[in-house]
Amino acid sequence: MPVIVFEGSGRVSNMLAAASTTQIGEEELTPNEQHDKLLDRVFATFAISIDEAEQMCTKIEECIRHKELVSRCMMHVFYLYGFR
Repeated sequence: MPVIVFEGSGRVSNMLAAASTTQIGEEELTPNEQHDKLLDRVFATFAISIDEAEQMCTKIEECIRHKELVSRCMMHVFYLYGFR
């Protein structure tokens, strides 16, 4: 099922948007680097154990497994053009 993720709207949606990104600047990330980046973000955002953070990362990664079905929108663009 295609989904739209609003980056900048908060917590899990930001993580879904980040997980759907495979690069930082010009540098392409390996799957392990992507997982580590997501794990750091989950752990920093939620007051949960490392095991719970790993489980959440796995679920987020399952959600974005088919990246062609995920569209990212920047939340600030909607505010800039008056969509609320």
